[in-house]
Amino acid sequence: MPNVSDFQSQVLDRLTLPGPSGPLSYLDYLKLSATDRSGDESAVVDDQFTRLLLQWLGWEAGDWRYNSGKASTSALRPDFRVLAQGRTAFLVEDKSTSLDWTPAFLPQMRGYAKGTSGLVLWTNAREVRLFRFQSSGTFIPLAVVDIEALAQGATLPGIQTQALEVIVDALAKQRYIVFQDLCDSACADRDRIPLDDPSALDGYISGAQVALQQIGKAAT
Repeated sequence: MPNVSDFQSQVLDRLTLPGPSGPLSYLDYLKLSATDRSGDESAVVDDQFTRLLLQWLGWEAGDWRYNSGKASTSALRPDFRVLAQGRTAFLVEDKSTSLDWTPAFLPQMRGYAKGTSGLVLWTNAREVRLFRFQSSGTFIPLAVVDIEALAQGATLPGIQTQALEVIVDALAKQRYIVFQDLCDSACADRDRIPLDDPSALDGYISGAQVALQQIGKAAT
């Protein structure tokens, strides 16, 4: 699983951001005015920050679809659709660094989430927010990470670290690999055990309960 202590070196320190006189570091870039940073969603957030974030979470370029709906004709096109075993694991919606979070973005994200696991990550490269949308249309905020504050040496780094850990637990590729391995193990052909012996039956039930608990934990 990704180590949250590596987030700075694996994501922020690898950004090469455009400045008026040459490349800038993450914090120096954010010192530019919002006007100067306007329209940077594609070149900065999509092409650099989010791709590095996904790579840090263990995903590879072949695991995601960029600006693509579930079907070629779909009008709903999240910036990133991340796939695990051919199915949507979660979605990412990006905005320019010049834009602040507002609940006005929620209806768009709710539309993207329909028919998926409901996990949607929103980011403007200054902040990362993770939501789980329910089939009813309601949503649960799972984590908020102030990336800019973290890069500046936040006065409460523990809060940011805990939020990053929530994102890792929910979105890291290894989580989905472990889940598939558990399912494969549970479904594997095994020697049949006669259950007419009460002790054998008890052992079978106990083992089944443990397997279901492990799969349930991995799936949540």
